[in-house]
Amino acid sequence: MLGEEARQYVRELTEVLAALDLGRVKVFYQKWGKAMELPPMPDDARLEEDMYLMILELPGLAHLHHAAQEWLLARGRAVDIHEVNCGKMDGPSAGQGGCGPGNGRCGCR
Repeated sequence: MLGEEARQYVRELTEVLAALDLGRVKVFYQKWGKAMELPPMPDDARLEEDMYLMILELPGLAHLHHAAQEWLLARGRAVDIHEVNCGKMDGPSAGQGGCGPGNGRCGCR
């Protein structure tokens, strides 16, 4: 079960990512980096790529998944939403419950 701080982190992360604004992602990273023991902030290019990868990991941002996939594909990074949400990639939602309708992930089966 997530503590209140972790729930607040996820709420804020979801809001920041939904804005598709790298500046807001940087502010978020600076705010939460120490508390959540994040690695040092990457350069802008890597942080922007990470922003789109994180969008794919959050079911609450499903309305942005296609745009995120397109952004990544345009930069030579093919990512299958199934791999992100069904446990084949690293990330906060990877490996949690597999596929299937009603589990809050891709619903591929």
